[in-house]
Amino acid sequence: MYGGTATLKVDVRVIATTNRDLHAEVKAGRFREDLYYRLHVLPIQLRPLRERVEDIQPLALHFAQHYAKNAGLEMPTFTQTAMECLQAWHWPGNVRELENVIQRAVVMLRHSNIDLADLSFGPAAVGEESQTGTVPTSSSMPTENLGPALANRTIEEIERVAILATLSSTRGNKTEAARRLGVTARTLSNKMKLWRSTGLVA
Repeated sequence: MYGGTATLKVDVRVIATTNRDLHAEVKAGRFREDLYYRLHVLPIQLRPLRERVEDIQPLALHFAQHYAKNAGLEMPTFTQTAMECLQAWHWPGNVRELENVIQRAVVMLRHSNIDLADLSFGPAAVGEESQTGTVPTSSSMPTENLGPALANRTIEEIERVAILATLSSTRGNKTEAARRLGVTARTLSNKMKLWRSTGLVA
């Protein structure tokens, strides 16, 4: 098969992404300088997901709808606890990690909603393994990454997320969860009863 003799004109735009400092890579000889200047027309700096907490919920809903549709399922809803947990995680893998977490939750879903126990954060988390995977606990979230996630939240909201995440990591063992949190088991039980009575937890 031979090539044509006429010149074909095309109009394309190239969008390239990287997590590296390409200017530094060029100086170090690890990236072609001519390619760098071809790409470096309109640079856009996008902050990591952990600094864009307001984007987590719409992205999670989008991914849930997408993967539920692919699997022929009704779109699941998120419990408040699950969404708070997503917003509190520091997302070292950015949006791709969030997509993977939601995809796993949808594929393995046993109910009509996604709850804290349905979230599996993979090897990035340090907490104990639960039946559905590892969930982030207060000890597995680096404190330098928690600021944006906890800003503008009440102490009661932060406390609830910490308690529920710890209970999930201990598989519902209130005595062990209370020990890790530094409170009594009675205090933990009273808080759970209060939240159930007000509809904050199922």
